Amino acid sequence: MSANNKEPNTETVQALEESEAYLLIKNNLEFIVANCTSKIIKEKTQETLDNLNKISNVQIFDSVEALVEELNKPTDTELLDFLQEQTNKAVYTGTVVCRDSITGRGWRLLESSVEDAVPDVRQAIINYMKKEKGDKND
Repeated sequence: MSANNKEPNTETVQALEESEAYLLIKNNLEFIVANCTSKIIKEKTQETLDNLNKISNVQIFDSVEALVEELNKPTDTELLDFLQEQTNKAVYTGTVVCRDSITGRGWRLLESSVEDAVPDVRQAIINYMKKEKGDKND
């Protein structure tokens, strides 16, 4: 995907929003939301439509394929839910910690048996954020 790092000018955004491909995708998604009886499909389509509306004002894509690829990326929630599912398998301990590397090469989110490890991925990240920001209060 090739996206501009600069804010596009009004004419560029308008050209994108008026392009046939953009309008076709948007119209099809709106049709699905309006006519679909499956709650899951309707919700995912609405989410995709919302994302389309968000990114159309910020990024310019070289192709419809690049736009669709961006829209199909997992959400942050889906990514964290996946990590939680892996933790729940308890292959090792079923608890995780987010911390600086003991060898000094960055940070880690890992399944661990250390005292600070918790069963919730999100909480492990929150704990690390609090530590890094100097907030010792829970």
